[in-house]
Amino acid sequence: MIKLLFSLFVSFPALSFDQNVVVSSKSISEITLKEIQEWKKTLFSFSDSENSASEGKSTSFTIHSKFILEELKASLSEVHQEFVSGVHSDSSFSCRFPARSKFIQKVFFNPRKLDFSNCENYMFFLNETPIDSLKVVFADYNPSLPTSAFGHVFLRIDSATKEKNKDKLLSSIVDFGADTTGHSMPGYFAGSIFGFTKGRFGWDRYHKKILMYSEHENRDLWEHQVDLSPDELSRLIDILFEQRDNYFDYYFFSKNCAYYIAALIQAAAPRLEIIGRTNIWVHPIDIVVLLQSQKAISHILYRPSRYTKLIKEYEQMSVPLQKYFNRHKKNHHLLIMPYSAKTKT
Repeated sequence: MIKLLFSLFVSFPALSFDQNVVVSSKSISEITLKEIQEWKKTLFSFSDSENSASEGKSTSFTIHSKFILEELKASLSEVHQEFVSGVHSDSSFSCRFPARSKFIQKVFFNPRKLDFSNCENYMFFLNETPIDSLKVVFADYNPSLPTSAFGHVFLRIDSATKEKNKDKLLSSIVDFGADTTGHSMPGYFAGSIFGFTKGRFGWDRYHKKILMYSEHENRDLWEHQVDLSPDELSRLIDILFEQRDNYFDYYFFSKNCAYYIAALIQAAAPRLEIIGRTNIWVHPIDIVVLLQSQKAISHILYRPSRYTKLIKEYEQMSVPLQKYFNRHKKNHHLLIMPYSAKTKT
């Protein structure tokens, strides 16, 4: 890491700002290790190499280089020019990359503030994605579904002003998954194992996930409250905005839903360390365990699937009623109980 700071000092001398218009409170050579780590996480760069690159694959995800140091210098120049000109529009750097712009403003131009009021796309995204709290939702595996072998994890974004129902069925969810467009099932497996498949963040409503997992696939859900500050929650939304058109190489066993959901949480809350603490194979439940180990989970809500509820109701029946149920279930196309339950009769 010392070599990293040295390369910053040598490669990036302080920019020659117009002293009469705007002055940087700090030069690039003065950036701290903590700030470098925050910048790396913002760009989804997790290598320890001093010349590490962003894992984002879209050409629009960076403006100059995939390598974090060159990108920092180019981004600083862009923000400086916006302070000088005072011009902001959807094509401006700050409107396209609000998380990075706010980082640069905080580190290099504090107490000056950027004006995002003319960023129409960004402001629309903020209005459509209000956030007051965050849940990490773990979906259990289903033995009959090979793609669910390790379970699945996604984020639920809750807003006190938008969702009035206590079950938060209309809450937004943030998912990460492989783009299966044009792939057969064998092609998907081969591509996801060897990294030939693209992975993207996606958005949906929570009630659709409940319908898919709890009702159709009979998978239980666990909702974990993640303790993030208001600033960290806002930063999460900013980073999601930057990820709209980005994609990554998807690997089923390693750089999967759990890996990139963890990367997103880390980018929003740089104080948390998740990526790098996982094994070579990343399981969705690993992310929950690591968050718990850092005391970032406050409480858990269990949402049983329809199948689990039926099993519980069946086990609470009297023996005669269980026998009656088993005699008539096929005629009424009822769910077949597992062997362990049937043996009780």
